[in-house]
Formats: sequence, C-alpha cells, structure tokens
Amino acid sequence: MSDNQFSLMYGKIPTKSFVARDYIVDDIFNIFNSDSPSIMTFAITGVKGSGKTVLLRSIVNKFSEKKNWLTVDLNFKSNLVVSLADKLLHA
Repeated sequence: MSDNQFSLMYGKIPTKSFVARDYIVDDIFNIFNSDSPSIMTFAITGVKGSGKTVLLRSIVNKFSEKKNWLTVDLNFKSNLVVSLADKLLHA
C-alpha cells in the first residue's frame, strides 16, 4: 500500500485509520428499501481519497446480500447498454 493518503485504492476497505460510515450505508439502504422511497438518487461527492468508492462498495455489498435486489457493476469504458443487458440476461 502506498504512503500517499491520496492514492487510489479502488474500493478496498482500509484496515486502519478510516471513518466508520455504517450509518450512511444504513440510511441509504433503508430509504431505497422502503415501500415508497422519498429519495430516488444520491450523489456521492468528495475530494480525491475521501472514501467515495469505499462507501459505494459498502452500499453495493449491503444490497447484494438481499435476494430481492440485483446489483450490476458497469465499466464506463465499455458500451453501458450492452453491458447492462448482458449482466441482466445472465443474472
């Protein structure tokens, strides 16, 4: 691991010196999982290295544990529609 605090970790959960964000993950999960969600989208913003990808990965992991949710990882470098269709077809 790099000594640079702004190095990219691509969603790896740090082993030390991180801020617990379980309450944010739980809030987003509960909103989306309610019968009529009050919020339909969330913008996850922050400076480089602030944990945006780690937070998003934690949210995805929580939804992936539930049988009534399907999570799909898409890569912007590929055709998003084709990739989505393929992943939905093979889910």
